[in-house]
Amino acid sequence: MFDNLRRTAALYRNGDRIRAQLVPDDEVVTDLPEAFLHDALAAAGVGLFGPAADLLAALRLRGDWAARSQAVAHLARRASIFPTWLEDWRRADPHCPDQLLVRATCMILEAWNVRGDDRAILLEEDQVRAFLALLDDATAVLKAAMAAAPEDPEPWAQVLVLAKGLDAHAIDFDACRATLVDIDPDHFLGHRSALIYLTPKHHGSREAMFQYAEQASAGRPATSRLHTLPLVAFTEYLFDPTERDRTEWMSYRDGAVERATAWIESIDTADPAGVAETRNMLAWVHLAQKEFAPAHAQFIAIGARAASYPWRYFGDARTEFLSLRDVVATHIAAGHR
Repeated sequence: MFDNLRRTAALYRNGDRIRAQLVPDDEVVTDLPEAFLHDALAAAGVGLFGPAADLLAALRLRGDWAARSQAVAHLARRASIFPTWLEDWRRADPHCPDQLLVRATCMILEAWNVRGDDRAILLEEDQVRAFLALLDDATAVLKAAMAAAPEDPEPWAQVLVLAKGLDAHAIDFDACRATLVDIDPDHFLGHRSALIYLTPKHHGSREAMFQYAEQASAGRPATSRLHTLPLVAFTEYLFDPTERDRTEWMSYRDGAVERATAWIESIDTADPAGVAETRNMLAWVHLAQKEFAPAHAQFIAIGARAASYPWRYFGDARTEFLSLRDVVATHIAAGHR
């Protein structure tokens, strides 16, 4: 009884101070785009494709694949809401590799919106047909993008993104992954998509998933984001609905957390979006183990930069981020560490 009274008193005494360490709820943004994307996204929002075309072409020509991958993702999401600019771009330059790539990525997003998230199991026949038709259409457009810009790794990464929704024999997974690695060994989206493909919920197993995380990140430079793949694998493990006994791979966690933390320290401010998503994963992993102090430290460091991954597995990513951040703050205020 006295312990409960002490915790209640601590919560009352410390609550405002603890929450003051966090960015206010109304300032939190999910998957905040980098500054270099602002002009292209703003123009797309009012129906203009020119800035997006110029940006993607410039990134492709200088081989800035990480920034290009970010740009494609954000522009595809913008096109899913404001499609006019992409349709105008398609009519103006139907064979442009950048336009083809954004269009295919938008189709993949639309396909998963039709299907529902990875947890959706009971699907209507019409839903399945529409989902597979969109993935088939996206595959054809990606092949055109590959032919138009064979030096670009992003179409190969997007093939690995859509592969999880297809039959295991629909694409040559190993060949696609090998081609991606030949073009860009450190392509994070491609490697993460390959890892997701190898999870038990798609076409792999826990062993295959963890093994891939280790193999893909082995020997890469300290600044390679691939060093966060073990943390991605562990995050997927925590969300695996088929896993009943959470003890088999728990020893893997500490190494995954250490490697992700070391990557954040090595990259400094060079990849704000990557660091933010990694900190969001770290916050969840600590919270899942009821390690409230380190989870709270991550939420402080995250600031306004919520990430859709991993919170989207619970529902609306921003809502879940704010809710679980508040849970952690409440525990800290009550004296739980």
